[in-house]
Amino acid sequence: MPVLPPKWVPFGHGQTFKHMARHDLRIWERFLDRYAGYFDEAAYDVAFGGSVPSDPTATEQDILMWRFNTAKRVDAIVRNPDELWLCEVRPGSGLSALGAVLGYTWLAEQEKFSDRPIIMTIVTDHTDHDTRLIVEAFDVQLIELPEPDPVTPIEEAGR
Repeated sequence: MPVLPPKWVPFGHGQTFKHMARHDLRIWERFLDRYAGYFDEAAYDVAFGGSVPSDPTATEQDILMWRFNTAKRVDAIVRNPDELWLCEVRPGSGLSALGAVLGYTWLAEQEKFSDRPIIMTIVTDHTDHDTRLIVEAFDVQLIELPEPDPVTPIEEAGR
């Protein structure tokens, strides 16, 4: 299991995304809109892995705190009865996003996080051609949700 049990919340808007950067959050909100009704629950900032201190006098609380502070944190995990998507949310995703989602998934599998299939997912606003090819080779789902085009005052007046 993860360092701490995940806090599952209803999938959708109105949740607290305390560790998601502002630019990541804009992308994630578009994801929430796109997949409304597909997922039941989400967990955010889920911590996997982490190291254990070498101090022989460390208490269980010390060990837990150390593990949590050194753990790798998944932006979001979403699930429905059939599958679980492990999501790395990042603008302009490149190979570092791929490395993150591969690493998080490996840790989740080592910790026997889910009995449902884990779908490795990168959620981004855009990526480059090379990253698309490599993501495909590693069987990672890539979801591109670009910023919507801004509406000009003239277009708004014409509606």
